[in-house]
Order: sequence, then structure tokens, then C-alpha cells
Amino acid sequence: MRAVTDRLSHPLRSDTSDNRERILDGARALFATEGLTVPVREIARHAGVGPATLYRRFPTEQTLATEALTDEMRACRAIVDEERAAPDPRRGFCLVIEKTCELHARSRGCTELQAFQASPQHSPLPPVARLAPAAPRGITSMEGRA
Repeated sequence: MRAVTDRLSHPLRSDTSDNRERILDGARALFATEGLTVPVREIARHAGVGPATLYRRFPTEQTLATEALTDEMRACRAIVDEERAAPDPRRGFCLVIEKTCELHARSRGCTELQAFQASPQHSPLPPVARLAPAAPRGITSMEGRA
């Protein structure tokens, strides 16, 4: 799902672009420490904008969470892809576990998102979950080689 701002035909004003980045930075920081259930009003307050400004940029909580967590999900997928190619499958598997644990230790939101992936019927973030579907399959394929 692309953000509303990505579909606009004209470039964003600089203050609008700044607000968008502040909102994303605030969401990332709060998702990392508080998890995915942090109230939108708290994210807006942390970003120094009003809730209406946040909702103009990100019409749903899913849209905001998707954009805020995309980089972390790509990082998780990259870890699995990189270590799956390791010549020593056991070492690669251990490094996947080690590196993903480090990623999860830095971000409660990332941890919760992975838990939602394990139980997709409860996931409030299906667009983000689709970013790293290969991670569990990649780990499973490593188990077979190890």
C-alpha cells in the first residue's frame, strides 16, 4: 500500500515533507519503545504535529505503521537472505538468529510485527507483513541444510 503522499501528482511543500518525516521518525521511535499499540495522538504529539496533520499524511494506522516499519522488515529479510547463502549452513542459521534477535532488541514494534506474521489472522498490518514473508521460509530451508 502506498501512502497518499506518494500518489500526489505534485511535489510536497517543504513543511509538508518535514511534517511527514517527523511523523515517521516519531512513529519509529515510539513503535521501538512502546510497540505497535501506541496511540496515534501520542505519535502526533511526539512529532510536534496535530492528529489531523498526521491523518492527512497517513489516513490509517496501518498506513503509518507500514511506512514506519518498512526498513526494519527489509533489514530482517536481508539478514535471512544473506545468511541463507552462507557456505556453512549451521553458522548461517546461528547468525540469522543472532542478528534478528539484535534487531528485535532494538525495536518492540519489529518484535510485535514478527509475532503478527506468525498469526496473520490477528495482524493489523498486512502490507508490512508481506515485506518479509520469505524470512520464515528462508530459515526453514536453512534448517534442512544444517
